[in-house]
Amino acid sequence: MAQVGDIDGCSSGSRPFEEVIQYVEHHPVGTQANLAFSLMLFLGARRGDAARLGPKNMKDGVMTYVPRKTKYKRLEPSIKPILPPLLEAIRRTPIWLQTFLVTSFGKPYMHAGLGEWCNEAGLPECSSHGLKKVAATICANMGATDRQLMALFEKQANVYTLKDEARS
Repeated sequence: MAQVGDIDGCSSGSRPFEEVIQYVEHHPVGTQANLAFSLMLFLGARRGDAARLGPKNMKDGVMTYVPRKTKYKRLEPSIKPILPPLLEAIRRTPIWLQTFLVTSFGKPYMHAGLGEWCNEAGLPECSSHGLKKVAATICANMGATDRQLMALFEKQANVYTLKDEARS
């Protein structure tokens, strides 16, 4: 079982869990900002992928999509379980037909627009990559194996645990 400690990539690098709480307190469940955060945290999705996801990607308790960054290298979709906190965020946020995340004009967000919510929460250096590290850490600390981490967060996710194991 992998165990990890401090995480680089959030504002401070050493207090990512407090930053998750800070973000959620500023952007509660039911807001677009919270849903964006939940998509990135619980799916390990990049900002661009979170902006493209919608009801069309959900079926039978899983979210299925081809990550935009790798769509030219692979065609097989990424299939991720929709965990209860993400499902709750989806259920409590007004949803549009095409994508989950829309502007006040009902248009899909461009991925660059999602970073503003971190600034509003007082976390200007927070990133979707940092959230992926936090999520991988939580799963590792709850007993996820390297194979499970790779399935949830793509193949590179076990790098987070391997780096920390080398420090121990």
